Amino acid sequence: MSVLESLFIYTALRGSLGKYLWDIPKENGEAFVDLLRKTMPMEEYMAILMNNSLTEYNFSLDFGNDPKKVQQNLDSLGVTPEERSTLIEQHFASFAQYRAMRDRGNTPSREKFDDFRQWIQAIDSSSADRATGAAFLSYLKDSKATGAQDFIEKIAIDYHGSGAGDELLTPLIEGSASGKVSFPQDKARGLAMKISDDKLRKELLQKLN
Repeated sequence: MSVLESLFIYTALRGSLGKYLWDIPKENGEAFVDLLRKTMPMEEYMAILMNNSLTEYNFSLDFGNDPKKVQQNLDSLGVTPEERSTLIEQHFASFAQYRAMRDRGNTPSREKFDDFRQWIQAIDSSSADRATGAAFLSYLKDSKATGAQDFIEKIAIDYHGSGAGDELLTPLIEGSASGKVSFPQDKARGLAMKISDDKLRKELLQKLN
């Protein structure tokens, strides 16, 4: 067998690992997650972790999951702090995408955002601001609601004013500067002026020039 053929077979097998995660008993979950971690790039296995029976259901408020139980589940799987942060960010972004769809033709729901952010903070407070910033981008990308930009600007300012870190504002500012998201640069400049870190604030304002 040639090296190319071996590589093809390995890639095919690796790509099929994800579907087995739905059938893995919880007691074997940590070992299987570690296998994914060791055999594929982080982006690939994190995509699998986001869509599986071991973690997916933990990240839905519809199930009324206790944040402590979510923490315990992630700990039992041996999920690292970096992986936990990425999972939380991905799920908050997916939640925002869903809300953007539901808010079409309706007044955007601040209460739903508040609830999910508070729940995420209870799971991992160190990841909440970064995840919230990613959620803002996701919402704006998918929202067709009138006033979506004003809605996101308002809650971003409120959260930051209530003690959230600069990580919450940075994605919106950078997204506006790069054109990645439809968010007016005058609004982005207003957010940049609220950045507490002097060096970061100057860097972001330069990107907006």
